[in-house]
Amino acid sequence: MNTVTKLHAINHHDDGRVTVGGYANAGTRGIKRVEVSTDSGASWTDARLSEPLTEASDDVWRQWAYTYEPPTGAHEVVVCAVDGTGTLQPREDDGLFPSGATGWVSKTIKS
Repeated sequence: MNTVTKLHAINHHDDGRVTVGGYANAGTRGIKRVEVSTDSGASWTDARLSEPLTEASDDVWRQWAYTYEPPTGAHEVVVCAVDGTGTLQPREDDGLFPSGATGWVSKTIKS
């Protein structure tokens, strides 16, 4: 299984901050961390990760979230994961076949 990251939630807070969140999976390799960029990939910060569901198995989705002060106007958020072996999720999208989707996830967010 390829390492997969999803960005499903975008929450705009009353104080102007934004929280983005989703989940990541790398099969039995587990997820070591999820990295988030709010400037199109120029800089990266670790997201908060949920605890693994059990210690006996790393083969689970892990939720992640990241809260930040957004720049004025639209900006691109990019997300990628690092699996339990320390390998970064492939950047390029190679499609679904034969081993599942690959590629970093990005969304344009308007502040």
